[in-house]
Amino acid sequence: MKKIALFSLVSALLLVVGLNTNAAAKAARGGKIKAEVLDKFDTNKDGKLDETERAAMEKDADMIKKYDKNGDGKLDGTEKAALAKDIQEKKAKKGA
Repeated sequence: MKKIALFSLVSALLLVVGLNTNAAAKAARGGKIKAEVLDKFDTNKDGKLDETERAAMEKDADMIKKYDKNGDGKLDGTEKAALAKDIQEKKAKKGA
C-alpha cells in the first residue's frame, strides 16, 4: 500500500513539474513573439504599438493569411513565390 501511495505522489509531482515547465516554455515563447512583433512593427521604438503600427501589423497578418495555403502561420518557398508573382504583376499593371 505504501508503494502505491509513494508512486501516486511521485507521479503527481512529475505531472505538476511537467505542467509548470510547459507553462514556462509557453510564456517564454510568448515573450519572444512579443519581442519579435515589437522589433518588426514598433517603428518609433517606444516599446508599444500605436494605431499606425498596429494597422501595419494587421496588414501584414492579412497578407500572410492570404498566401499561407498550408495554414502553418508562415510563408514557405512556394507561398513566397506566389506573393512575389502577385507583386510583380501589380507593378507591371502600374507601369502599363
